[in-house]
Amino acid sequence: MGEWYEVKGSVKPDAIDTTSSQYYVYERKDIEKCEEKDENQNVTFSGYKYKEKKTPKEQWAVEAAAKTIQNVEAIMLGMTDLYEIGIGGL
Repeated sequence: MGEWYEVKGSVKPDAIDTTSSQYYVYERKDIEKCEEKDENQNVTFSGYKYKEKKTPKEQWAVEAAAKTIQNVEAIMLGMTDLYEIGIGGL
């Protein structure tokens, strides 16, 4: 699995990008607007900074499917609990 690294860009990125690369999925977090001034070059950067990691598409698809299965299992357990305490007949 990929490691998170710091990135700066001029455009606000999507949290999940499955289209810009043929081989990788880019996941992004902690996206925040920033403005930084470089005193040496007298230039101001306005944009976004965030953490990003890239994962091969095949690996990302397997991990996404596993997360979906875990979420469905959690929902099913919750529904079973509700049914057992008598709320399931609503």
